[in-house]
Amino acid sequence: MEYQESHSTRAKTKANRQFCIWSLQLVGRSTISIYDLISIAKVCIIDVIIIIIIITIIIIIIIIIIIIIIIIIIIIIIIIIIIIIIIIIIIKITTTITIIILLLILITNFISTIIIITILLITIMSTIIIILYHCNLFKVQCFYAINNIVFVATIIIIIIIIIIIIIIIIIIIIIIIIIIGSSSIAIIFITDKKEKKKKKKKKKKKKKKKKKKKKKKKKKKKKKNKKKKKTNNNSSSSSYRQCNCAILQLDLRQNKTKLDGNEISVARSPINMCVQFH
Repeated sequence: MEYQESHSTRAKTKANRQFCIWSLQLVGRSTISIYDLISIAKVCIIDVIIIIIIITIIIIIIIIIIIIIIIIIIIIIIIIIIIIIIIIIIIKITTTITIIILLLILITNFISTIIIITILLITIMSTIIIILYHCNLFKVQCFYAINNIVFVATIIIIIIIIIIIIIIIIIIIIIIIIIIGSSSIAIIFITDKKEKKKKKKKKKKKKKKKKKKKKKKKKKKKKKNKKKKKTNNNSSSSSYRQCNCAILQLDLRQNKTKLDGNEISVARSPINMCVQFH
């Protein structure tokens, strides 16, 4: 019993020094009892659980940061979509639909990259847990193994953070390109509208000019018709006068004739009468 207790105390001291498996010195001196293995295993399991908790906390913090970044990006995208819609509502609905589809594609790609990153984190965690679980099966010092695992995990986490930052920068660049493209499209549409308005104004002016010309032509025609009517009236009045002249010529054989109800004495020659009448 004393021998077992001494060996157990040695095992405890070595376990306190964060050794998962017995050292070669202990193996060389004497055999290890079951109590020593149990005490070493207890210490190793506690270390493993602590490391797993630390790594899970780190991963949870990273996931929370990723979620916050996603929320911020989604809010920025929504604001950009609202701005684009406000710009393009005046122009056309089809352009807004295409831009919204592009933004949805970008969001889906971003979410898929985040899912891939989380899967990588889960695989890394599972490998770390497996290594820590099988740590006591190999003749290796658990302390150094744990340090190596933590170092590798930190490097992997740093690489993942760098990848996330690169993805965010790429998404921001794409959003800026979309904003510039939408603004250029809006400018093109606005210029097209202005040109169309100018063309419409020119057409209206041409139509007005044509209408004015037609009105002028109609007025000229009316004036000509009036002149023709006057000339016709004059010709008819002259024929009437000729008729009167003829009547007077006939009546000239009698030395008296009537004009407007009054009897007028005229000369005997009919030619003189016509000249005097005109």
